[in-house]
Amino acid sequence: MFNFISKLFSRQKNTITDNPYSKPSVKIEEYIAKPNIFHDLNYIPQDETFKIDFINDRNNTVKNATVVFPAKNQYIIINDQKSYIDAYFVKYKGKSSDNIYHKFATPDYMFWVKPEDYERFKTVLIYRHNIKVKNKQAMAEFNKVNATKSFNYDIISNDIYTCFIAYKSGMCDAIGKWENFYKIEEALSNICKQNNGRYYKTENAKAKFAIIFNPSYRIFTTVTELKNKGFKVTTFEDVVDYFKLNNLWDTNKIRTYAKENQEYMQNHYN
Repeated sequence: MFNFISKLFSRQKNTITDNPYSKPSVKIEEYIAKPNIFHDLNYIPQDETFKIDFINDRNNTVKNATVVFPAKNQYIIINDQKSYIDAYFVKYKGKSSDNIYHKFATPDYMFWVKPEDYERFKTVLIYRHNIKVKNKQAMAEFNKVNATKSFNYDIISNDIYTCFIAYKSGMCDAIGKWENFYKIEEALSNICKQNNGRYYKTENAKAKFAIIFNPSYRIFTTVTELKNKGFKVTTFEDVVDYFKLNNLWDTNKIRTYAKENQEYMQNHYN
């Protein structure tokens, strides 16, 4: 039996009212959904379009809105305007005061749904909620694994002359600057050529070493994945030190950043 969510945001601004044209005035309370209201379902995702009589987004009320739930993402489109909807927190509020519309509330929206769309709208929200729950559970497990499992980098050898830099993202002042990164790439490419090797701009099966740049990806799952592909793995700063390119990059900064990132993972997910 599907337990369709047990709690809603209790923020003061997270309020609703039965009158779609008035400003929100009543808090969305915490609740336990009755087990016979929401249940597990087999649903094949597809773009779902509804004509919603009223939508209240805490600040404005829209009448006769066209609402689309795209199948390929977790957003909602209201009158051609794309926005995020938090389907992790959802409540069925019963009928409207005129006993015509079914009301569904999320932390950001209240929907007045026509009777003929009730089952389909509910099914879409249940599906969206299930996806959010599964994603949250998967992320929690992912973080736990990476906070608890250790790994080793490979010792840099002559294989480094055939390499690529993985995860070229996450640049910030605490790490360095892109202009210097490109200089490192150019220097590394020249060094590889001088030693009958090659620096690949992107991942390539012919490479022997994967050099991880982004400190956020110095984790068990990422390193293991690269090794399973047949690559030896090391870090950007170790390569900079190995080739004595420190005039182009302050490796102490990126090491400090990487250490802080690792400590954060261990403190929050271990």
